[in-house]
Amino acid sequence: MPAKPTTPTRPTRPTPPPLTPRFQRVLALDRMPFGWPQPTPEEIEAIRGVLAEGVPAAQRVNLARAMSVAADKAPDAETARLIAKILKSPSADVSLRRRAAAVLGDIPVRGASKALTEALATSTAALEATLLKSLAKVGDLEAARVIAARAPSGSVQVARLRDFARAAILYRLGGAVDEAAERALVPVGVAIEVSHASVADVEAAIRQFRGSTYGLRFNPELGYAMQCGTVRHLVLLSAELQRGKLLAALAEQRRIVGIVAMQEERGAARYLARRLIVTRPQRDGIDVSVVSPAGEVDLLGTLRPDGDGYALALRSHGATPRPTAVDGFVSNDGLVLHVRAFFGGPSRKLGGEVDPAVA
Repeated sequence: MPAKPTTPTRPTRPTPPPLTPRFQRVLALDRMPFGWPQPTPEEIEAIRGVLAEGVPAAQRVNLARAMSVAADKAPDAETARLIAKILKSPSADVSLRRRAAAVLGDIPVRGASKALTEALATSTAALEATLLKSLAKVGDLEAARVIAARAPSGSVQVARLRDFARAAILYRLGGAVDEAAERALVPVGVAIEVSHASVADVEAAIRQFRGSTYGLRFNPELGYAMQCGTVRHLVLLSAELQRGKLLAALAEQRRIVGIVAMQEERGAARYLARRLIVTRPQRDGIDVSVVSPAGEVDLLGTLRPDGDGYALALRSHGATPRPTAVDGFVSNDGLVLHVRAFFGGPSRKLGGEVDPAVA
């Protein structure tokens, strides 16, 4: 009687060595008081064995920490494959999937980009943000295409990260960059026109000024107007500053040199102070700041000697949703100002509620 043919068995992955007691303790803790010890090659293989167990391993060790160690010490295709399985596991909770998405961004292999791109299809807004940050680091052109094809997001943060991730990928790989991606890395400044205000306009604004002027009297010859949407703003300079002696007065002492005034409401003839303009002479120039009535410094910069005057450079200071750059030149005859507001989102006309001093 002929012998029955035997069914060939598939080769199995070698069982990794067990974790040493030392690293069992490391993976059981959230943090070590004196830093993490360096794993040996055997311990790295054991950690990969932990990852191969998948989500159930989280019941006995810190699986998030295990993923981080493996990505840091063995950032190869096999580590990416094991972490990708945890990322797409239906039994993984949000925090574990978020950690898997984050560490895949530190493994520069094609499998990492593929896993992150596939996870976008079912991601929540919170997870998508982490996926996009990682794709910005390791994503390929297919990832950029998938990101661009996603339905619009109601989250400002996610929309911004989508543009950033695409831009980073396209810049890195030399792909064609569209306007939205370009703007994510190199913001587009919106110019706000500044013109010299007539003496009559300044005098009319002074007569109907509402509220405090912080003790200043204004020079009607040194007024400058900015139209921001439907609301007009005036830069009003102190009467202590006079044409022909402007530079000497600025260099003489620290002072409140003026205010940025804003129309009380759209189309109104009355103005009120929105910002103070402060200068402080230094050895190599003059410090300049634009300060809110609440004492918050919104713009900070300098006047530096330049030919027969001073070059002005002001930039946003502190957190602001609309960073602003003010450049210009100050001579004895007055000011020339160039104001640009920068937007992280699509270009849009400045609204009447926007104060160009902080834009």
